[in-house]
Amino acid sequence: MNRLAKRRKLTKKQRERRNKGLLGIFIVLLIFLGGYIAGRRDITLDRMIEKLDEAKIKIEQQLTDMDTPRLDPQSVSGQISQIHILDVGQGSGILLISQNGTSILVDTGRFDDSEKRIISSLDTFIGLGGTIDLLIFSHNDADHIGHGDLVLEYYDVKEVWMNGVDSTSKVYENVLDAILESDADYAEPKAGEVFKRGDFEIEVLHPAVDSPQKNSNDESIVTRISFDGISFMTSGDASVPRENDIIKRAGNIQSDIMMLGHHGAANSTGEKWVEAVNPTLAFYQAGVGNSYGHPTPEALERVKSADIPVYGTDELGTISIYIDEDGEVNVETER
Repeated sequence: MNRLAKRRKLTKKQRERRNKGLLGIFIVLLIFLGGYIAGRRDITLDRMIEKLDEAKIKIEQQLTDMDTPRLDPQSVSGQISQIHILDVGQGSGILLISQNGTSILVDTGRFDDSEKRIISSLDTFIGLGGTIDLLIFSHNDADHIGHGDLVLEYYDVKEVWMNGVDSTSKVYENVLDAILESDADYAEPKAGEVFKRGDFEIEVLHPAVDSPQKNSNDESIVTRISFDGISFMTSGDASVPRENDIIKRAGNIQSDIMMLGHHGAANSTGEKWVEAVNPTLAFYQAGVGNSYGHPTPEALERVKSADIPVYGTDELGTISIYIDEDGEVNVETER
């Protein structure tokens, strides 16, 4: 049985995490209920209250019923939107799947992850040899493109994006070779461009056309991805100055869900960025006990001071959000 589908007796600490997570579920339910209502002008106030009551009852049931089974990812139908914030250690890997089955993978984990967790995660959620419609390498650091060559070899990748900043690392060279050997289309998107891929609308916020391309982190591909009524912001390892540049030129960048920049580093996810994106939920990816101190107290405080709940893979493992066609939300964590 898949680890995400296991049921286990919870420790006190795990129960505390569970309760925090369930609060997050309730918040997410409110987000998508709001989106649902915005698209359905015929919904009455009484119906809205009824929906909120149903959501509250569901949360209360989950708080008291420890035998509630976890959702098995293998049983998920094509009518469920999915966001998988993958536990790849001190690295990045995010899988988005829309209701019509279109998939986007942002980054491919860390190069020295001997467990190759990006591969096992993809096997779980799309199956070996499955289709990845768009693979976005946010930038060419080895903790973002690690095992990218294997992803291109093992799966049917239709299109690849990179930021255009070259590197001399062997990991980068392996990825380039794999792209050339694949049948995938290749692009280097720029700020201001908007792309449609299946149900996805992808707004490219960075890098700008005139970016100096001197620092790979600051040339990260920053995207606001919208699908099935959800908006999702991911900014790679871009620093606060680049965030501020984006705010000046991009207009409205509010998003329902935000990834903390640079794994929660102190020089990313600035106050202005948090205010502009204004998410309801925030997440970060970091390795347990990593040597970088990620996520930093400074980054976490900037998010939490805005009353935004934030969750990380170092504590929860892989975090999966499932939203069905009626807007009902189920959040699963690996631990």
